[in-house]
Amino acid sequence: LYAAHRLKIKLHPFQHIMLYLIGVSQVFFAICSRGLSKSFIVALAAIIKACLYPYSEIVITATTIKQAEKMVRNKMERELCKKLSPVLKYFYDTGQIKFSYNKEEVRVDFLFNDSWIIVAPAVDSARGERATLLIYEECRLLKKGIIDSVFEKMAHPRQAMFMNDPKYSGDERWMEECQSVYITSARFKSEWFW
Repeated sequence: LYAAHRLKIKLHPFQHIMLYLIGVSQVFFAICSRGLSKSFIVALAAIIKACLYPYSEIVITATTIKQAEKMVRNKMERELCKKLSPVLKYFYDTGQIKFSYNKEEVRVDFLFNDSWIIVAPAVDSARGERATLLIYEECRLLKKGIIDSVFEKMAHPRQAMFMNDPKYSGDERWMEECQSVYITSARFKSEWFW
């Protein structure tokens, strides 16, 4: 609903279903053939999460920073913020959504609510970040050991400000668990992600 009615992005019915499932699932897994817009949908889901949930910390990982950077540069910045959504274009043009690229980090900052998205390579040295949403781009190429020992350890609940109110603090039902989104192109059932 947010993508269609607030961001004004025209989507196909299956894309609405994918976005809905990402939104309500603790773990979402999409095994799709080429051209099915999986990177686009996951990029849109990350932007929606960052916009709707202040203080969101989103980490995108792939086998190389270059591969995950393509999702940020091509899908998030060029398509979503510059072309497809007048709302995101306004945020982008006024500097409320800021993209920064350098050799060591690719980052998107949502200055209006302190959410951010970063790209981290799937290596041991990526330890130390925190995340409320983890996105694994082309997960079939990632090593299961790195996912388990480095990235799943980043998961923590979002620090929502309303949780500081005594009325809500300590009530477990308001705690948001970290979400994980895996996307990959179809391969063999012998691979770890099956």
